[in-house]
Amino acid sequence: ISLTAESIDAIYMGHVIEHLYDPRSLLAECRRILKPGGTLVMVTPNSQSWGHRHYLKNWRGLETPRHLQLFSPQSLRRLTEESGFSRCRLYTTNRSAWYSLGMSAAMRDARRKASHDAVVHSMISARALAFQIFGRLLHACDRMAGEEIVLSAHKQR
Repeated sequence: ISLTAESIDAIYMGHVIEHLYDPRSLLAECRRILKPGGTLVMVTPNSQSWGHRHYLKNWRGLETPRHLQLFSPQSLRRLTEESGFSRCRLYTTNRSAWYSLGMSAAMRDARRKASHDAVVHSMISARALAFQIFGRLLHACDRMAGEEIVLSAHKQR
């Protein structure tokens, strides 16, 4: 499917860019089809999150082999700006800390116990709630330590 140049007002990519071999070409295509002043919004795992630093190889965001690229806030901003976008606004969020931190703990526990039961046990709601509360408290102390990066940028007029 070929979209007409400068025909789209906004593009949202939720957990897409980390699955691409060549994210730069996707951003070039986004820039081509966005109208002048159009908005691009991306959400992707944060390679500099607390969860990644704490759980290391057990961090849910690695998701090998499906995640081909991992971005820090700085590297995602740089790629977006180098692709011709401006007015980049970026922040991190822990909106899904209950899941990402819970699954990371479960994967760590499963490796230790060599059991699938650890994964199921980890997602019990009390533990998930504790991870969500912890994630929000942590984010209040370190704004760039959230599990996901949210970036918005604009195509110049």
